[in-house]
Amino acid sequence: METHVGDGSPPGAVALVAHGEDLQVAAIGSVDTAGTAPVARDFRFRVASVTGPVTAVAIKTLVEDRLPALDLPVARRLPELAAPMVVRTPSGPPDDVVPAPRQGAR
Repeated sequence: METHVGDGSPPGAVALVAHGEDLQVAAIGSVDTAGTAPVARDFRFRVASVTGPVTAVAIKTLVEDRLPALDLPVARRLPELAAPMVVRTPSGPPDDVVPAPRQGAR
């Protein structure tokens, strides 16, 4: 993590590794390229185009293991998705959110 943040690729990063009950979290770098504030372990990063492929692979893996029922509403497993919120404008601050215009999770 120090190598990647040190060469300026991302200005900051948070890593979480869990094994059983053992949980390790590390935060390094800044929240932006100007170095206005350090990254905290609970910092909310904006994740763009990688969410779809990562989610697809995770779901495919679970389907192969016969864990999810694809016809059940996602909110039954992930209640936090029952009332989805979206950023008001793509260029706005990440905490300027509004309810999603359509119901995403039943």
